[in-house]
Amino acid sequence: MDKAEPVQHLLVAIRRGRAGQLGMPTVPQDACEAAIANVDDEDMPVLAMLLNRAPLEAIAHALRTDQAGVSSRAQRIVRLLRPGLRIRPDDHNVGSGHGSRARLS
Repeated sequence: MDKAEPVQHLLVAIRRGRAGQLGMPTVPQDACEAAIANVDDEDMPVLAMLLNRAPLEAIAHALRTDQAGVSSRAQRIVRLLRPGLRIRPDDHNVGSGHGSRARLS
């Protein structure tokens, strides 16, 4: 859920989560293929298991790695696939020491 969604949508999602209902929307095949094209090959097994709702511990066990590494990879996948959070390359003021941040497009 995007933080820009209306508060009412967030509250409904929280209530559903408390009731044990999972709210994963259906993703159209063409959107899924386009998203997958952006994921590194090494992250494809992680993505597949996440989409099948495997817990991080199970993914780490299957890949014979630690849970922290899987968590990091999962976060990278989510950042990559999340719409609307692209930093424009013309904004170079990140880390300039002035407390400014790059604008998000």
